[in-house]
Amino acid sequence: MDIENKYVKDEIDLNNKPSDVSFSPQTQFSNKNLEPPKENFELGRKKMKTMETISLSSVFNKNKKNKKKTRWERVRKCLHFSVDNLVFHIFVLFISIYSLFFEDIMILCLPTSVDHPFEYVTEAVFFFFFTEFMILTIAKKKFIGSFYFYLDIVSVTSLLPNVPLIWDPLMEQISGPG
Repeated sequence: MDIENKYVKDEIDLNNKPSDVSFSPQTQFSNKNLEPPKENFELGRKKMKTMETISLSSVFNKNKKNKKKTRWERVRKCLHFSVDNLVFHIFVLFISIYSLFFEDIMILCLPTSVDHPFEYVTEAVFFFFFTEFMILTIAKKKFIGSFYFYLDIVSVTSLLPNVPLIWDPLMEQISGPG
């Protein structure tokens, strides 16, 4: 087979085959090693075209120029895959239910002695949502400026008063010592 040329079929409608064309290997290629002929030939009424192959050096040079872009695209694709995973969505659902309702349930049903351990859980939830927001900003190209972008900003900001690690020093700075 000639390395410089490849044979590519034009669109062949296999549902409307002419009756005189047989697709068996014996009729298509007469020699024993089943190489296609080196000149253009006709198959039914459609012609085969000859195309030159792309040299390998041009392919490798292109990859070297775009190496940083392809790495970045792979990182984005991996992050996008991890965020759009069903298990991740189910986990986010449970975390969202916790952040919406658990503080009220804790006030109604639990003694005040368990408040401190659940503050750590709430801080972990806040940092999880903040990390998810950052990952979505990196992974999804059209996320910035979308409705969900602003919704995530509001939701992460609304969790700030429940996080004493951030909220208490912020309130001391605003109100002053004392």
